[in-house]
Amino acid sequence: MSLNNFHDKIISHAESKPDQEVCGVIFEGEGATHVIECENLSQNKKTSFILNPKVLIDYDVVCVFHSHCIGSCHPSPYDKKCCEELCIPFIIYS
Repeated sequence: MSLNNFHDKIISHAESKPDQEVCGVIFEGEGATHVIECENLSQNKKTSFILNPKVLIDYDVVCVFHSHCIGSCHPSPYDKKCCEELCIPFIIYS
């Protein structure tokens, strides 16, 4: 999958639910790179996201993506902490 396809898929997912944060992962498998849109498990989807940890276990995740429906694409302190603890880069769409 090309970089433009990743970009388009992330934007499409984010814009399909403009009033809440969406999330997903980019992973490698079967000789290719893929995007999976995941369910946001957070109780407050407008200001946060929670990704099912099973996704991180089941796939060779190279990046986590999520959207900010309020604010900029800059990572929050919590985003930075999670990214560092997981050792997985984040892409944020706003």
